[in-house]
Amino acid sequence: MYKILIVEDENLISLMIEQTLKENGFEVVDVLIHGQDVIDYDMSDVDLITMDIQLNNDINGVEAAIEVRKKFDNVSVLFCTANQNTYLNIFKKLKYFDAITKPFNGKDILEKIKQMLKDKE
Repeated sequence: MYKILIVEDENLISLMIEQTLKENGFEVVDVLIHGQDVIDYDMSDVDLITMDIQLNNDINGVEAAIEVRKKFDNVSVLFCTANQNTYLNIFKKLKYFDAITKPFNGKDILEKIKQMLKDKE
């Protein structure tokens, strides 16, 4: 069973992602809302992070993901963003990164996560 960490400060979005993942056999290991909490999290058992970019604190999702990957380089990150084009050049340079543009539904994010995990194998 794949283990997913959700990083999202919008409660309705995090609940939709969590419900979709659990209904489809994924284990949601935690739901975080701050970039620093992500950096401090032990990712040794995490397969993929769904990461909001615009978090309500000093560290955005891109900065947090880069720091996480310094310690855990095998963790995939799916960025959830309203403006993918702003970060497109960063995404292209990073291994095991992808993005999905808000608004999205459960089916959209599920397909993206499954593809990312398949590509990683």
